[in-house]
Amino acid sequence: GLTTKAVELLQMINPIRYADSADKARKYRIEPYAAAADVYSLPGREGRGGWSWYTGSSGWMYRAWLEEILGIVRDGSAIRVEPHLPASWPSCKVRYRFGQASYEIEMLRDDSITGHGDNGTRISVDGVMAEGNAFALIDDGTVHSVKVTIRPS
Repeated sequence: GLTTKAVELLQMINPIRYADSADKARKYRIEPYAAAADVYSLPGREGRGGWSWYTGSSGWMYRAWLEEILGIVRDGSAIRVEPHLPASWPSCKVRYRFGQASYEIEMLRDDSITGHGDNGTRISVDGVMAEGNAFALIDDGTVHSVKVTIRPS
């Protein structure tokens, strides 16, 4: 539906775009991962960020990307995966930490998937197929490999 438009809008407000080069970072002068309340336009200060960490927008940005676009939602001691990747993304990778454990989540499109479960998503954790679109999180201090295949958009 509106995934491509949502990603376009999120990219417009993504703070990294103000610091994605050395020159821009020198001008922006605040953390590229924290949304600024102000980006100055005064002569001599154009592009400089201000009032970072004074808004809750960083947390909302994180949730918008992680939960709404990537579809990774923590549900107690489990992760539910319902990706809404834009058509222009053939794949993506996410590292999700849970205590001392790390989950390397790779999502990719598979033309052979025409329907599976509710949303055409298949998940395997450490080579074992998960039931449905969720898997249990285990804080065992190891790195887990999660493969998520989704049908084409």
